[in-house]
Amino acid sequence: MNLARIKFFGMFICALCKVQTVSFEKLAIAFETGAKSGSSRRRIQRFVPGQPHQNLQ
Repeated sequence: MNLARIKFFGMFICALCKVQTVSFEKLAIAFETGAKSGSSRRRIQRFVPGQPHQNLQ
């Protein structure tokens, strides 16, 4: 596992604990990064296999 995946997984777990939901949009907002929530949401969608990738613009 590379460093980017390890960092993402850490942020993902922290966000799950904060928002206590599996809504990608809410998780993305809870990520503590300088990135926009839409960018974080796409990152989550790429990480979670088998989930439908909806374009929520």
